[in-house]
Amino acid sequence: MDILCDAMFSQGERERLISIMSAIWDSRNRWTYEDTGYDPSKTLESIAETLGYLEMKVSKVGASRPPCTWHGPGPDVIKLNCDGAVREEQGIAGGGGVARDAGGFRAAWCHVYHSISDPLSVEALAFRDAVAFAKQHGFVRVICESDCAELVNLWRGRKTQRSALAPMFSEIDEMSSSFELFEFSFVGRNANKVAHECARYACTHVESRSWDEPPDFLDNSLRTDCNPDQSSRFDERLLAKKIVKPSSMGLIPKVMRGGRRKQYLVNPVDQRHNQNTRQSIAARQK
Repeated sequence: MDILCDAMFSQGERERLISIMSAIWDSRNRWTYEDTGYDPSKTLESIAETLGYLEMKVSKVGASRPPCTWHGPGPDVIKLNCDGAVREEQGIAGGGGVARDAGGFRAAWCHVYHSISDPLSVEALAFRDAVAFAKQHGFVRVICESDCAELVNLWRGRKTQRSALAPMFSEIDEMSSSFELFEFSFVGRNANKVAHECARYACTHVESRSWDEPPDFLDNSLRTDCNPDQSSRFDERLLAKKIVKPSSMGLIPKVMRGGRRKQYLVNPVDQRHNQNTRQSIAARQK
């Protein structure tokens, strides 16, 4: 029976069997040709060591990569995420994005682009509209993110190489010149879900608009497009300001009395953490 080909063995089982057989064979050869004597305990030690290495290999290969999620900006910084979408069959493209600060949602927007089907051009238009949106809203410390690596690379090399997007880059440079801080960087698609939903909305509804409160179609992506490590930095501040109330399921989005907007934290936290936070705030107030 050939254990390398037989279907009754899995790949892991084959590796373990071959390792054990190899250790036994090496021990036999040393006894036969090197006059070292037969020592079963050393053979078992060699087998155990080899199997340990195999287990380490399996654990590393099988370990799931942590999801790429959105990371909240620092104090007094607005982070804009932008994205583009194309529907070639309808000849319609759309751009969209979301603005958030350390506490969560600030605004979102989308724009329809007609007679444009080039994905890179659509991504560039979405980037331009994001910068224009920031300028219109008076944001002065801005970080913009896109999941289009080609666009980000072209932007970074705009002063040393020419591209078809040069006129648009000049327009963006002019708009962003009034900002105290401006950065444009790449982010993975899994961390750009909210912006993608806004761009897709523009294509689906053929509508350009903006939102000062989170629209319903963004509820799920706003909850999941987040970095769990960020929540602990901001939930205590938000609780102290009474922007949100803790619930039995942790900090969740709520519409407060007096018409306050819906607040989305960077990530929900559990009930125990909320309880500890309230206790620490109460202790300091005493």
